[in-house]
Amino acid sequence: MDDVQTIDRPPICTPMSTTPKKNPNSRTNKPQSIFDEANEVWEAGNAVRAFSLFNAAASAGEFLAFNSVGYFLDHGIGVAKDSVEALSWYKRAARSGDPCAYSNIGLSYRNAGNMRLAKAWLRKAMECGDGDAALELAKLYLSNPAKRNRKLAWATLRLARESESITEFGREECNTILQQLSSAT
Repeated sequence: MDDVQTIDRPPICTPMSTTPKKNPNSRTNKPQSIFDEANEVWEAGNAVRAFSLFNAAASAGEFLAFNSVGYFLDHGIGVAKDSVEALSWYKRAARSGDPCAYSNIGLSYRNAGNMRLAKAWLRKAMECGDGDAALELAKLYLSNPAKRNRKLAWATLRLARESESITEFGREECNTILQQLSSAT
């Protein structure tokens, strides 16, 4: 099997849809409240207002908003698309300890063609238990025919499939690729 068929998938890490724990670094509840409101507005479908609120929360020091600002910039949701600025926000989120940012950084590097950094960041996300990041990493292991590593891809896909932190879509894609790899041997 020369080409692994993959399924178009939704993005891995999106703005939070549930209220997270309070930011331990905040002195007041205001940045957290702005962040919570941003999530509610985003769920209601107002992307422009949601971006504005995520940006305000991030500017006020709410570290959980950093990844959300990056995500909106990366995908051009409610704001002009800006991959460079998105990566900057993802890195800020990663420095603040947001493991979701690790996979977004990895995907940003993958999209920019830097497979070495993409693999490093996706591996870091996988080590934090992100099954969808493990799936993306396995796909990278299979993407270059000259350097294809089926054994490592197989092991990574199995980790992804068994992860508690993987979307149902991701689990289905893991199963599809594992079946394709099985039938190719």
